[in-house]
Amino acid sequence: MLVKLRLSGTVLELMKFLERLMRIFYVDKQISALGPEELRFPNQELKLLHIEDDDEFFIQSKLPQINLNNPPNTIKQISFNKKLSSNQEQPNK
Repeated sequence: MLVKLRLSGTVLELMKFLERLMRIFYVDKQISALGPEELRFPNQELKLLHIEDDDEFFIQSKLPQINLNNPPNTIKQISFNKKLSSNQEQPNK
């Protein structure tokens, strides 16, 4: 899958697009026994997580894993293009 992004788009649009491709987890080292917490509330302020040194964020892809030794017929790729001509397809929102 080739994805083209418009540079005139907003950060919010990019975040909404990436949300479909990945999940973000936060691990508070002081209470790490509870495991990672998925960040599901996009309007939540980061300061409410009380992030400290040594806390971690994990990014998990929602895309299927690709075995590079035996690639499928189509390999998913994301590319960033500075320009889109008027006859090119617009990216999905």
